[in-house]
Amino acid sequence: MPNVADSSRSMLEEVLTPSEAAKDLRVSKAHLYKILKGQVAGCTVLPHLTCGRTIRILRSSFEGWKRENESARILADSNFAADGILPSVGNECRDA
Repeated sequence: MPNVADSSRSMLEEVLTPSEAAKDLRVSKAHLYKILKGQVAGCTVLPHLTCGRTIRILRSSFEGWKRENESARILADSNFAADGILPSVGNECRDA
């Protein structure tokens, strides 16, 4: 007979703290908070949940956000290359 506790755990989605997401992206927590607020040029707002002052990020949303921003960068780079302009590499998610 399957263990109910194990099956319910597998149904729950992994949730990240801002510290864990920042570590995964290799950025500071302060920079991650700027990404969450939409204050970083070249990056879309990272979807997140708030409960009071607590912020949590669903793993699936986080992975989708990374793919979306990577795709946007590739598209932007190819548009620049088509125009004969070389893109600036590595500046997409930095503060202005």
